[in-house]
Amino acid sequence: MRPRSPVRSPLPALAALLAAALLAPGDTSARRTPGRPADDPPLLPLERLLAKPQVVTAQLSPDGESLALVERDGASTAVVLRDGRGQRIRRVWADTARAVSNVRWSRDGRWLLVLHDRGGDEGHHLLRLDPHAPGAPPVDLTPFPGTQVELVALPARRPTTAIVTSTHRDPRVADAYAVELASGAIRMLARNPGDVTGYAADARGAVVAASAVRRDGTFELRTREPRRAGPASAGRGGAGWRTILRVGVADRAALVGVTGGTRGLPRRVWVRSNAGAAFESLRALDPVSGAVRAVHASRCGAVDAGTPHHGDDDRLLGEQCTAAAPAFRATDARLDALVSRLVARGDTARAVELESRSADGRRLLFYTHASTDPGRYVLLDVPAGRATPLFAAHPALDGAALAPSAFHPFAARDGLRLSLVLTRSPVAAAGPQPTVLVVHGGPWTREALGYSAETQLLANRGYAVLQVNFRGSTGLGRAVVDAAVGEFGGRMSDDLLDALAWGVRAGAVDPARVCIVGGSYGGYAALVGLTRDAPRFRCGASWAGPVDLETLVRAFPPSWGPFLPRSWHRFVGHPDRPAEAARMRRASPLHQLDRARAPLLLFQGANDPRVRPDQTVRVLRAWRARGLPATLLYADDEGHGFNEETTALAVNRALEAFLAGALGGRLETPPAPAVAAAVERLTAAGERLLAGDGAAGVRR
Repeated sequence: MRPRSPVRSPLPALAALLAAALLAPGDTSARRTPGRPADDPPLLPLERLLAKPQVVTAQLSPDGESLALVERDGASTAVVLRDGRGQRIRRVWADTARAVSNVRWSRDGRWLLVLHDRGGDEGHHLLRLDPHAPGAPPVDLTPFPGTQVELVALPARRPTTAIVTSTHRDPRVADAYAVELASGAIRMLARNPGDVTGYAADARGAVVAASAVRRDGTFELRTREPRRAGPASAGRGGAGWRTILRVGVADRAALVGVTGGTRGLPRRVWVRSNAGAAFESLRALDPVSGAVRAVHASRCGAVDAGTPHHGDDDRLLGEQCTAAAPAFRATDARLDALVSRLVARGDTARAVELESRSADGRRLLFYTHASTDPGRYVLLDVPAGRATPLFAAHPALDGAALAPSAFHPFAARDGLRLSLVLTRSPVAAAGPQPTVLVVHGGPWTREALGYSAETQLLANRGYAVLQVNFRGSTGLGRAVVDAAVGEFGGRMSDDLLDALAWGVRAGAVDPARVCIVGGSYGGYAALVGLTRDAPRFRCGASWAGPVDLETLVRAFPPSWGPFLPRSWHRFVGHPDRPAEAARMRRASPLHQLDRARAPLLLFQGANDPRVRPDQTVRVLRAWRARGLPATLLYADDEGHGFNEETTALAVNRALEAFLAGALGGRLETPPAPAVAAAVERLTAAGERLLAGDGAAGVRR
């Protein structure tokens, strides 16, 4: 194809636009869109909207008398101990170099456990904290450099033990281990033969089930032979294991846990699958024959089954599922009514998520939020039928004028039934509005109603926000997922255009003023939109978006190997097969960069194990070679996303200025000095990376 002449954008150079926004004088709180009335909702400061939550997560102790929180504590997040009424007792630990994001109690309530990585490299370690020794350094229970560790279970009848998987023996596979929390002793329970993707442990801490994927993509469920000693390999035909279920590559299946049992055999093995059905359901299998002994009838409507929650007595407590909004639906009718009336307050658009519970199930801690409610934690005393609000996730936003979101179905051009979330701006005109199309990552996730700080920022600045459940999005049934096979860069992106067309017909979207934004898969989709569908978009932003699918799949970590036949190889292709590699190249924005016409904003983390910095540099150079404005924000302490608050504020400030120049929305001036400095620092690092300067902090 003959290269086209460079297309000059009517916008000023992006770097100059950002610099002007950062240095804007005066004390006005916003640049008002011309012609708008003076009674617009007030501009909400970026730092108020995008700050990390005051409470990131909260976990009830096994006895229900204490709470472990990850919460803001000065400039960092810290693990904090509170009593059952929410009163602060003490700060336990904080890492000033890397934000803490999770905490769990040991089953006996003696220890706190944190999975923690450094710099976004996803090499997590399991750390042990002593809640009674504030300031004491954490004990690394998995001190293996360069490995991936996941917490599998905290067995009820082995309360001093954690079951984990770790790749320290072989980076290509994860084996199962028992970790003694007090001593730190670690013992192998199951040796991965090379195809196991997950393990399940019973209440005694024995690894009794495993999921695996064969080279042809067949899913296998394997169970342990009873009374088998030692770390037997969970291989096909391996001593000590039997295969009780096989599911073809076209059917979805996942091992979700085991319940009950004696003498090394669980009573039931639970899977979630859509084999033979249009939607996924929870199925209880016999551990020897694999026969289906029970199918849990989901109460969540015509969507896939969600995550089951079992009590310590092995009864199914309820299911976390998502229709229009995330919802916890209890199996017991009385409990379900309590959750609906006291926690959700009868609001079907309110998200209700079970965060944790006491060991006896008498106390349940929920996190509930909605598009116009940033969220709060609510403690439900089940016997008393009483709900007590404990913590607001974002108390600084109490009373803020937030924009409501609505869930809508729509049809793709081929008739496939899809859905979207639309948030109209209270600032822009009542008719068609300038629009930001935000594409979710994954792509095997989905959009639902609930609070989103990024959505509220965009709506407050004057843009409608469109979030689409395109084909490939999960939770909406087999037809939606399967329609994505072979459609990266094809019908998956057509669905985004069809959602925009729906928005135009609904009078919500101004088709001449649309920008596309996304991270990970969403960043890829943004680059497809700016190349394949260039005339449709005024601008675009890509956070950690892959530009070359062939390079992306080859660069996945070795431990991803067992997962690929049922995911990337099925949906995108295998780079070692010539025909599929050719299809991957056709679907890659890298080979369509000569179609670009609009300004671009990029973000890249130096430690991203999936999307490497050199891919982003190739996009930046191609854009600039065509004379198009393009800016890269580059962080040497991040991976595949934003973990640090400073990064998130800087990237969203850059996006705010970028959109103001392209779509004419509101802009906070002047920005907070620390945010302005962070934007300048990340932009300068991007220029150094482009120039090949090692000082940019690239870690290979």
